[in-house]
Amino acid sequence: MRNFMIDVWIWTKGKHSRPLKTIRFELDHFPSEEECDRHLSKDGDVRFYIDRGVEISYNNLREYQL
Repeated sequence: MRNFMIDVWIWTKGKHSRPLKTIRFELDHFPSEEECDRHLSKDGDVRFYIDRGVEISYNNLREYQL
């Protein structure tokens, strides 16, 4: 398995952004955008903001070595 991480940001009124967290996950291939979205929606901290209608984005998808 390969290890990946993405940085998650939340967007507030007036389009001000702030980092929320970094999510780590494993896959056997480089993830698609849909797979990244699925991992975001599984995370409890991120789900909290999604359920309240706060805009979420991610960036800096990268692979890392253990």
